[in-house]
Amino acid sequence: RQEDRAIFTQDRDFLILASQSSNHAGIVYAPKNNRSIGQLLNSLQLIYELLSPEEMRDHIEYI
Repeated sequence: RQEDRAIFTQDRDFLILASQSSNHAGIVYAPKNNRSIGQLLNSLQLIYELLSPEEMRDHIEYI
């Protein structure tokens, strides 16, 4: 069952999968050990507040 929700990941493999298919609800990517958990949560909250589901569709947001 497809949930149609954007995902947060620190796994680069998702970037490869996304480049092979333009049919996803959105990906938020952050490299490992790049930010604290608090910084990641603040960034995710900001993305949630600023980007609509339509804007996230087939989009990769880097943090």
